[in-house]
Amino acid sequence: MDLFNDEATCGYHLDFFQLYNWGLFNKNIYTVEAHNKSTLLTGENGSGKTTLVDGLLSLLVPPQIRFYNQSSGSEHKKDRNEESYVLGAFGNTQSGDSLAAKTQYLRTRENAVSILNASFYDASSDSFLTLLQVRYFSGTELQRVFALTKQSLRIEELTSFLKENNAMIDRSGRWKKFLSSQFGTVFFDSFNKYSDAFSQIFHLRSDKALKLFNQIVGLKVLGNLTEFIRSNMIDSLDAALEFEKLQNNYTKLLQCDKEIRKTKRQIELLEPVLATGKNWKDAVNEKARLEFLLDAVAPFKAENADKLLKQNIDELKSQLSQVEENLLNKKREIENLSNQIDSIKTSLAQNEISQRIREIDNSVKQLEEDKARVKATAEKFEQRVISADLEIPRTEIQFTKLISSVPSLIEKANQTKTQLDENKTQHAVNLQNLETQKNDILSELESLGNRNSNIPFENIKIRSKICNALKIAESELPFAGELLQVKSSESEWNYAIEKLLHNFALDLLVTDENYKRVTQFVKENDVGGRLVYLKTENSALENNFTPPETDTVPGKLNVKQNHALTHWLENYLAEHFNFRCTEDIAIFSRAECAITKSGLIKSGIKHEKDDRKKEGTNARRFIQVLGWDNSQKRRELSSLLDETNLQIETEKSETQKLASKIETQETKLRSFERILEYKFWNQIDFSGITKQIDELNDERKKLAANKDIKELQMQLDSKQDQKEIIETERGELNKKSGSLQNQLSQLQKKFEENKKTSFESKYGIKEKPVLVRFRSLDKKILLNVNGLQVSEMLLPVCDFESFDKSDLFSRIKRIFIIENEMVYLSFPEVADSICIWGHGFTATVFKSCSWFIKKEIFYFGDLDEHGFLILSDFRKYFPSTKSFCMNSRTLKTFDSFRSKGKSLSSNFVPQNLTEEEKLIFTELHNSASNNRDRLEQEHISNDYIEDALWDVE
Repeated sequence: MDLFNDEATCGYHLDFFQLYNWGLFNKNIYTVEAHNKSTLLTGENGSGKTTLVDGLLSLLVPPQIRFYNQSSGSEHKKDRNEESYVLGAFGNTQSGDSLAAKTQYLRTRENAVSILNASFYDASSDSFLTLLQVRYFSGTELQRVFALTKQSLRIEELTSFLKENNAMIDRSGRWKKFLSSQFGTVFFDSFNKYSDAFSQIFHLRSDKALKLFNQIVGLKVLGNLTEFIRSNMIDSLDAALEFEKLQNNYTKLLQCDKEIRKTKRQIELLEPVLATGKNWKDAVNEKARLEFLLDAVAPFKAENADKLLKQNIDELKSQLSQVEENLLNKKREIENLSNQIDSIKTSLAQNEISQRIREIDNSVKQLEEDKARVKATAEKFEQRVISADLEIPRTEIQFTKLISSVPSLIEKANQTKTQLDENKTQHAVNLQNLETQKNDILSELESLGNRNSNIPFENIKIRSKICNALKIAESELPFAGELLQVKSSESEWNYAIEKLLHNFALDLLVTDENYKRVTQFVKENDVGGRLVYLKTENSALENNFTPPETDTVPGKLNVKQNHALTHWLENYLAEHFNFRCTEDIAIFSRAECAITKSGLIKSGIKHEKDDRKKEGTNARRFIQVLGWDNSQKRRELSSLLDETNLQIETEKSETQKLASKIETQETKLRSFERILEYKFWNQIDFSGITKQIDELNDERKKLAANKDIKELQMQLDSKQDQKEIIETERGELNKKSGSLQNQLSQLQKKFEENKKTSFESKYGIKEKPVLVRFRSLDKKILLNVNGLQVSEMLLPVCDFESFDKSDLFSRIKRIFIIENEMVYLSFPEVADSICIWGHGFTATVFKSCSWFIKKEIFYFGDLDEHGFLILSDFRKYFPSTKSFCMNSRTLKTFDSFRSKGKSLSSNFVPQNLTEEEKLIFTELHNSASNNRDRLEQEHISNDYIEDALWDVE
């Protein structure tokens, strides 16, 4: 038999067990490494085996069934307890002449902190559970902390982490928050809650397992085995209850058998009906087949249209063939003229003067490109300087000074923004407090409208809860303040008396008849707030009351008459609140108890005056609680509500102003950061380039005056003019060829479509709509769907056409139409803008969106022939459409990413393009043979796009 067979992997096994300051395990951390396997614990007598086992019992077994030192026999079981283990009891000693033995301890109650820590591992779920207990003394009482962590956690780890955070395991409890935050540790205030938590994780159905563990851990002699198993390992069985369950299940089985027999009979009766139904279904199917054949007549009729379409297609093909022939002739003429032009250029090239002129032309061309580049950079720089509210530098010294000042400006702007953010946060907190105050006032006003007293709504709710539960009328449980009211002739003392009697006025007065029921309810229930009540004894209800003096608090009060508690209240006031009311300092000093109109209260040697302002108000206020007429309090609360509403509007206005200022600072910061991208003056200074160009042009004028050069130049100009005319004619032929190809393509498409029957239109089925996908590029522009604000939508084009009716329409200034989905999703933020995923749509999809005309439209497609063709189609309907990043600079910057595209078959150039766009279109078309006729837009970097957007904004 293998005693330590560890093949079982399901369930939790002890990984390690640690003790600190437990019994004689003193000052150091002692660890038993079990490694999730069966572990044999051996040692000499007194070596600490029982101490260690009792520590494990303390971690797992409830204290009411736990026994320490079991292995020592029943007579020694009570020798040890939790206190002795925490203090480290180690022996007895006698002092002096006393015969009494005194226990010796390793630790004192003041410094004793004991820790038990065990980690368990479940291989089947690969999960850990660590149980932690901490014990220390608070005075003479032993305090316990129970904790659970769903990961492996050693004492060394948690003490190291606490040390890093300047904390330690002590009586303050601050360390608990650190462990909860870092390790997810859960703390419990009782062993029962702690036990329930780990029992659920260990899948313990009851405390039988823990009780059994407690019984066998120190077992030496087993008497009656049967009795031991029955008492500790088998749950008690309620035979009567089990029999009742069995009987109920038998009854249910009988009912099921009856229902099955009934159902079988129903099926037998329904079989003829099923046969008839099958015959009917066959007849319906036959009818449907005949109707389908009848509907097939329409496609047969449509075949005649195919013949006419085919004739038109053949005619267009003939016209296209003639145009292609003319294009070939024009190409030959252009090649002939090109050869003559090359010959003249060769003659010019052999001339030294002509060679110098050509060199000058090349230099000027290069310088013009450099100038245009630097000028564009300078314009962008100036825009950023203006946006940052700075002065544009005109000299290198001014430029250097500006660049060197920007870091300090950034720091200052960041400080300003930080201060503005803090102010905005403070205003938000103020606004929240004011809203809470407003709601409290409204609740109080609503409550006051339903009653006459001035008692606060929160106290009224507590009384209502008690009265409803005990079926007692609220008049039987009055607040003291409901029976007291300052006399109208003494109104100048109202503030002081309210201050003095405020707490007493909120006390419930409970008679002898209701006292036990009220006390029982309050003891067993959460009343939802602070409650003070006074027991009014019947002996104090007799009328032995002496009228008070007029210059005392009782003398300035009216007590509600004809109430069961009137006399008790008069006596109570005379006994406890017989304060002298005076403004005379001499009288005030001599009196034992006195008050002034300003609220200065003297009681014996104690003097008190509370002039604190009520939070959220601008003036000193007090909550009136006395009296049975609340009209004055309602007026004051209404006035306070008006003030609060005004303060709320003020806070909202300040918050909006701060938001605007923060946005301004953020814009400045972005501009400052972009200004720092410019390091050198020559990045924006093109005056030197302009001077070089002027000098070269002057030199060229002088060289061009030579006679031989003039004659050759005239011949060259003549041939170039002829070539240009023929190229224009070829361009017109290309347009005609493109138009014919477009018509031919449409007819062929129609011919193919006509071969099919349009089931949608024939049967009235709704056709699949074209969907437009678009998203907001501005965080301020959020699309609204039934109250839900979203940043992206997918709409049928018919709904998108009506987008101008949306309340967001006026806030949109720009529309970016982007072909590639990846670029569409990653397109940077742009103020007042949305972007649409083009998805290869033709412009006809959006032609009904008339509101496009009122917006600034940018088209961003691939740089290939099809991309420029779509751009041209857009301009048919929306002439002001601008291209975005579809220029020579983009093509040159990302030249290495050019690849093979799908070239158009003809030399047709779209009409609605700018001159630069036409040149790019032609260059791409001519590059098809080199597989360089396409630049996909996803190769254009985000940084480049953001720079281009700067020009747009």
